[in-house]
Amino acid sequence: MNKLASIEIVHNVEPIENADKIELISVLGWKCVVQKGAFQKYDKCVYIALDSIVPEVEPFIFLGEHNRIKTRKMRGVYSQGLAMPLNLFAIPNLSMLERGADITEVLGIKKYEKQIPINMQGLVKGAFPSFLRKTDEERVQNVPGILSRHADAECYITEKLDGTSVTYFINNGVFGVCSRNLELQDGSNIYWDMARKFGIEEALKSFTGRNLALQGEIIGPRIQNNPYELTENMFMAFSVFDIDKQAFGGLDDLMLSTLDKDVPMVPVVDAKFFIGSKTVDDIIKMAIGPSMLNLKSKREGLVVRGLIDLPDIETGRFSFKVINNEYAMEKGE
Repeated sequence: MNKLASIEIVHNVEPIENADKIELISVLGWKCVVQKGAFQKYDKCVYIALDSIVPEVEPFIFLGEHNRIKTRKMRGVYSQGLAMPLNLFAIPNLSMLERGADITEVLGIKKYEKQIPINMQGLVKGAFPSFLRKTDEERVQNVPGILSRHADAECYITEKLDGTSVTYFINNGVFGVCSRNLELQDGSNIYWDMARKFGIEEALKSFTGRNLALQGEIIGPRIQNNPYELTENMFMAFSVFDIDKQAFGGLDDLMLSTLDKDVPMVPVVDAKFFIGSKTVDDIIKMAIGPSMLNLKSKREGLVVRGLIDLPDIETGRFSFKVINNEYAMEKGE
């Protein structure tokens, strides 16, 4: 997944109260505000995902300087992503493409990446190691079918924290530290500082003969405007990865790798959860609420995973995130 622009199907069109010129359509699990009459049910559309940067050319000129696709609220409803009719694009045979076709490169769409402050970046040692997997959960609206596929699976829910992601690993006796995309040299940067503060290397090496990675979020002062109002930086783990097996551990494995080693882990919102008949809209509503780290702050969202790690035909791993729309609006995302 992680397509920024694709051909999708409009599977619902509904009116917006007290709105004469706009209406709401459903694409995948997303809702988008569009011009009234622009689409009929089952029409194809070009869908451009949140956090995309569109080029300043037609047919995107109407966006002006607002060329980063963000969550918006109009007439009391959320609009997430940009849905556009196919006839606006001068691309041959566009209508012949099947649902789900990735047209990110064709349209010149780029992904918005948050800038990491210079004081946090550190010196680069190399690319992100190929024996690890990056931390990038799929949003439930992009994969709505995941709910029905795992309706009866025993799940757990953790709070999604707004910070900077980090991966610590021990592989054949070598300890390493990675930001989201790079491996970093030992030095005075926040990623290595947290490793030393919480004894991550020692914790991973205590699992004798095993090659493991611990992934999590660093939060605190000067990181994403410190939404939790912390007085010091913290590392909180959210995944443990077995390098030799190329598999993630479940909740028990995560707790064994963290709490039993005095390493913090992300707050658990529900340790035994079943999706059942819940819809995407139901899951989105669940994301609304205060952070467990500071009840005065909104939480960024939730992450849902199998209590034991489970495969999924669409995402590879049964795991998804859902963002709190109120938080997204507050942060301008």
